[in-house]
This record gives sequence, C-alpha cells and structure tokens, in this order.
Amino acid sequence: PVGLILDEFQKLIELGGASAEGQLRAAVQTHRHVGYVFAGSKTRMLTEMTNDAARPFYRLGERLFLGAIPRGDFLAFINRAFQETGVKVEVGASETILNLAEEVPYNVQRLAHDSWEYLAKISSTKLTSPDVEAALQLLLRRDDPFYTQLWNALTPPQKKALVGVIRGRGANLLSKEALRFTGLSNSTMQQALKALKDKEILRDEETLGQRLTRFEDPFFAAWITMVTS
Repeated sequence: PVGLILDEFQKLIELGGASAEGQLRAAVQTHRHVGYVFAGSKTRMLTEMTNDAARPFYRLGERLFLGAIPRGDFLAFINRAFQETGVKVEVGASETILNLAEEVPYNVQRLAHDSWEYLAKISSTKLTSPDVEAALQLLLRRDDPFYTQLWNALTPPQKKALVGVIRGRGANLLSKEALRFTGLSNSTMQQALKALKDKEILRDEETLGQRLTRFEDPFFAAWITMVTS
C-alpha cells in the first residue's frame, strides 16, 4: 500500500482546468493499493469540486477540514522553544507573537525567530511583549522594499479595500459603514476583494457559519498600518 499526498492540489486544477480533474479521476480509479490525499488551502474551490455533481471529483472520498493549531498547544511549543535556549518568557509575550502573526504557522515561526535574535542583540534573556513588537518593527523595515513593491502594484480601490479589511478585521466588508469608510461602491469593493484574492493577498476563512477575509501574510497588514497611520 502507498499513500500519495498532493499539497496545494488546487494549483493543478487552476492550470489544467476541468480536463485535469477528469484525467486525475480516471487515473485514481485504476489504482487498488494507492491512497490519495488531495490537500489545499483554497477550501471553497475544493468544496465546489466535490459538491458539484457535474464535476469528476463529485463525492470522491472523504472531506476533512483542518482548523487552526490549538492555541494552548501553540503557546506551549513557543514557550518551550525559548526556554530551551535559556530565555525566560514573561506572561503575555508568547500570546503577543500569536496575535501579531494571526496564528499563521509560517508567520509565527518567523516572528518568534526574529524575537529571539532581537534578544541576542540587546543581550537579554527575558522575552516581553514590547520585545516582540520591537522585533516586528525590525522585520517590517527589513521587508519594506518587498511590501512597497507589492503595494505600489495595486490599484487605488484595492488599496482602500485592504485598509477596510484591516479596520473591519475582515468582517462585514460590504456593510454601509465599511463602504462609507473606504469610499467604495458595493460593486467596486466586490471587484477589489476578488482581485486581491486572485493575487493571493487575501483569503476567505469560513467557520461556524461565518466568513472572515484575512491576509495571506499578516505582516503585510501590519506594514500597511505602519505606513498609512
């Protein structure tokens, strides 16, 4: 028996279209000793693929949605990693890492590492929330050329939409209040949000009947806040 995992599987469908779905389904059906895991972060696309009776992957296999890493486990992991290097973590410091990184694993790892390097530079063996915030500012300034290039490539409505996402914490983006704040019409806001998701700057997170629009890179949101406030 063999297990085959295809991560970010939706990329194959984006490139190959419906014909790619059919080819994959035809190949899978010929295998008797191979188990497949089709994994991806674009849950809406994967849901549509398995819910539409006209598409090849309709009801193929079991669907499993993975949520965020449990916060308690994440905090314990961060604290243990710092303590193993002789760093004492003050109450609230590891929570600050998770909050600023919005619990996105890559961003959490990066901010924790930069916080550890910041402590080494100032010859400290105690991590505090202000240390984490200082490390984030250094990170944002180091990545400023990249974020500036990304920002300058956006249209004015897209920039306003991003500011609206930050202000509204990703919720109720088409409400009258949100549209009034951004100065965009309903249709323009929808177009801007779609374009930003197509550019993989934003993503939808749907849980417990609610949909939130979040940044793929939370540090880009922090950079926008830094340069627009």
